[in-house]
Amino acid sequence: MEHLKLLNDALYMNKSLHLPPEFFRLVRTVKKLTFATTKFPWSEADRLGQLESLEVLKLKENAFMGDTWRPEVGGFSQLQILWIERAELETWEASNLCFPILRHLVLVSCDKLNAVPLELADIPNLHEMQLDNTSKAVKYAKDILNEKNRNFNLSSCM
Repeated sequence: MEHLKLLNDALYMNKSLHLPPEFFRLVRTVKKLTFATTKFPWSEADRLGQLESLEVLKLKENAFMGDTWRPEVGGFSQLQILWIERAELETWEASNLCFPILRHLVLVSCDKLNAVPLELADIPNLHEMQLDNTSKAVKYAKDILNEKNRNFNLSSCM
């Protein structure tokens, strides 16, 4: 299996869901994974970093709940595209050690997100960030762009 979408159609669910351990055995080779309205805790997202073939991760419509995500260092080793849409996320702490080859970051309607982690500027492959309705974090995205440009100019002078 290379592509998988998990969608929750229970609109008013009060029960907290968790990914079963078998899930990770079944999707070992998945390259593209999408979650929508699954409302898992952000700690479950860290476990996705263990999927060695995962290249595209789309988290839509409150796929994960909570206000803080601190991905584990060393995870998401093959992730190239990360899409987060309509998340309650306020604090996101990440670095190039969490997403070493990320190329494209999309944040849509993450209006509570205070900042895009400046440490993402250290990801050499990160070439594109798209922020829509994520106004609080725009300043930090610009800081990342400036830092990447500064690093590029320094390396081209050597």
